[in-house]
Amino acid sequence: MMNIFEWLSKGLLPPKPDPRLDTFPLMSSWTPTALITLTYVIGVYAWKAECLKRHKNQLKNKEEFNSMMKNTKTSSNNMIKQLMILYNVIMVIYSAVISFSTMWAVYNLGYGLGCAELPDPNDKRTDILNC
Repeated sequence: MMNIFEWLSKGLLPPKPDPRLDTFPLMSSWTPTALITLTYVIGVYAWKAECLKRHKNQLKNKEEFNSMMKNTKTSSNNMIKQLMILYNVIMVIYSAVISFSTMWAVYNLGYGLGCAELPDPNDKRTDILNC
């Protein structure tokens, strides 16, 4: 398992960070971003556990509500449900078109996942911001 992490870090991360990025927030190292992501994931799981507790309580009330509402269903509920399904299908298709268009454009422009070769960060003549 550790070999996979080493391979990924050597293959995707640069051997030493660019010193010009040290002043930018979250750019000096990968650890702040990883900690923020880990905090988010833990928060989502804690929220999920709380929602499951509430859901169990709501199931009891739902049975009573359903028995009252069986006789009052209308066709408007079906219409709203069908419109929501149609909307969701359209959004999935739209998202797929946007995703594939973006991937096609990135591929045709020659972008890649790897890092681009940059000039020496200590050489101020090649630093565009200091020109």
